[in-house]
Amino acid sequence: MDVRILKMWSVNWRTLLDHPSEIVRLDEQLRLKTEDLLDFKNKIDYNCKYLCDEVDKHMAIIHNFRCYLYIEGTKYFQTQLLCKNQLDLLKRMSNELQPNERREVEVVTFSNLTDNQLNLFLLIETDMKNTEDIFKKVVFRFLAENNFATCFHDKMIMANVIMSKCYFSIV
Repeated sequence: MDVRILKMWSVNWRTLLDHPSEIVRLDEQLRLKTEDLLDFKNKIDYNCKYLCDEVDKHMAIIHNFRCYLYIEGTKYFQTQLLCKNQLDLLKRMSNELQPNERREVEVVTFSNLTDNQLNLFLLIETDMKNTEDIFKKVVFRFLAENNFATCFHDKMIMANVIMSKCYFSIV
């Protein structure tokens, strides 16, 4: 199976909060990434349920990221950042995803994986980690812009709490 990590992270960090179009551009990259993940998930062999679960986790992170970006960007720029269709899609996805959904965790025994399955698993995990890192940078960027008096260490703690404990949705 041909899989690629999207080279989507063309974020200009210096100008991210200079104009709403930068936020919209990042959101579009996330939307396209979601489409690629859905396409990838449809190509995964049904016997590799754990790969589908990892893709689902990644899509949930992206959705949380998009909602955070919309909420913070709208507040920061005081303007509507998405067109009605994209906003409605984000709302519908927020209704479909449950943040505390309890799912059975499938234990992956790496010794039972083929080389291709192991490579796909590692590729998905790496891609998800990259998404989380970019999300954390964006969170930190908003915190840095809005909390001048807070020291770097405190901002990192807040960013970690936001990343690990907060679920954002659009209703």
